[in-house]
Amino acid sequence: MIATERNLARIKIAYEVIGDDAGESIEENFDSIWSNPPFHSGFSLSTTVLNKFLKSSKNLLNPNGKCLFVVNKFIPIEKLASNYFKTIEILNKNNSFKVVLLSD
Repeated sequence: MIATERNLARIKIAYEVIGDDAGESIEENFDSIWSNPPFHSGFSLSTTVLNKFLKSSKNLLNPNGKCLFVVNKFIPIEKLASNYFKTIEILNKNNSFKVVLLSD
């Protein structure tokens, strides 16, 4: 979270970094949510954690809000996110990661 704070401070936008269990105890809503969620449980690939982040993000967004997720390229976030979001757009990708914008 320290690296996140430093990076956001550099780009000079209003932000709040919140450490939580996928947003389960957060009671406010947001215009944007940026996330780089974990995708494994121990050494095994798990979509359960990512689904938890996607569902919480959907519930925490204001109307017309947007989520920005950074995930490893091989993670099927597009398929999983379609359960929660109408619009799924890959903004950027390289050999390792992809940046995905989610909204309704």
